[in-house]
Amino acid sequence: TTVFATGVHYYDLANNPVVGPPNRMILDLSDWGNSLSMVAPGQSGQPGSKHYDDQVEAFFTQQYHPMLFARQDVEAQAEGVLWLGGKG
Repeated sequence: TTVFATGVHYYDLANNPVVGPPNRMILDLSDWGNSLSMVAPGQSGQPGSKHYDDQVEAFFTQQYHPMLFARQDVEAQAEGVLWLGGKG
């Protein structure tokens, strides 16, 4: 379920290159609201999306963005909502 997810067999690490999306996280287990992350090149797997490659520069300059866990934080930062069935 991860965009561009790849892997290599455990016993073959020396022979096969491992390719996958660069992902960095700093997790604060005492306060999830202080956690940071970044996924390069971007959050979207859709080439036409503005979020397809919007984290490339952040990746190379060691920048992060807040990970949102509290519902009110997520709703405050949401650019849109996609309802999949049911009532919204």
